Amino acid sequence: LNKLMPQTWPNCTGECRPKLIGFQASTNITLQGTFSLLNSPDWTVLLWSCTNVLVDGVEIWNDRRWPNGDGIDPQNVQNMIIRNVRINTGDDGICFKSERDAWGNLPPTRNILVQNAWISSHSCAIKVGSTTNGLVHDIRVENVTIVDSNRGLGIQMRDNGSVYDISYDNIHIETRWWDEDVNSWWGDAEPIWITAIVRSENQSDIGRVHDIRYTNISIRSENGIFISGIGDPSKRGQYQNVYNIALENVDMLLDKWFLYQHPSIDYRPSYGEYGECVDSLVDGIRIEYSRNISIRNFAMTFVMNDVQRFWNDCYNVSQNNQDISFQEFRCNKNETTHISHKEL
Repeated sequence: LNKLMPQTWPNCTGECRPKLIGFQASTNITLQGTFSLLNSPDWTVLLWSCTNVLVDGVEIWNDRRWPNGDGIDPQNVQNMIIRNVRINTGDDGICFKSERDAWGNLPPTRNILVQNAWISSHSCAIKVGSTTNGLVHDIRVENVTIVDSNRGLGIQMRDNGSVYDISYDNIHIETRWWDEDVNSWWGDAEPIWITAIVRSENQSDIGRVHDIRYTNISIRSENGIFISGIGDPSKRGQYQNVYNIALENVDMLLDKWFLYQHPSIDYRPSYGEYGECVDSLVDGIRIEYSRNISIRNFAMTFVMNDVQRFWNDCYNVSQNNQDISFQEFRCNKNETTHISHKEL
């Protein structure tokens, strides 16, 4: 904790903290070589409406007490490779967004490869959102190690765009609760987390998350996988707006190595029926208001000892879902192995 970054920025509220590196409306950008970016007071590398970007071999080390200190933020970026990076941040490690640019245009974030990365974060290691006004699609994430993070792989749809055609392959995830200040960081140790819900009181339109694939995933976590769409059929036909999600070849160990408050379902940022953080027991997989979810060749183990008083079910799919399938699903709990081949 003895880094150079102050816990407050003098005479600053809102977005006045400087970003370390920023490119806007630029093309053919290369950040390559063995160099480090240290202690950014806000986003470390912002790429906004850029094309043909390579980030290779860069290390980012930020003060983990500092909010908004993201590692790499591609926003409306097309044709990008991020590889061989090491990122240690308080806020999100890599965060994809889609927002109107300075000229009012809304180009997509697309055609991106993340490869051979090591990430640790007090928030989410690799995230899409929450700014999702446009399209985010055709992203591949492979050969990534996530350690000591508050959340692993997150998709946070809060606007009226669409997130689709994203694949995660060969990912190792270790997530633990990182919130000594009680709910200051978004996340509750979820290894995989998808939510597509409203963020504000007057919001009547929300986008979709679909065709997302997770394969060859190994997990050690203090909380389960969470997937949630819209539960209100009046939202312009967007009921069950999370669909076509596949998890295949997953090995998940639910363990607890940090004592903390009651676990919760974290919907943030959210409004109304969702609340913010809702106390809940830990289910291995919890799915709400979603459809066409496929879980195949999935091995889950609950580690039992005297601190695991919050463990609940292997899966909970009771909240208005459609076409949820489990094939070759194994759950070891209380020294009893349950094997499920079930269509729900």
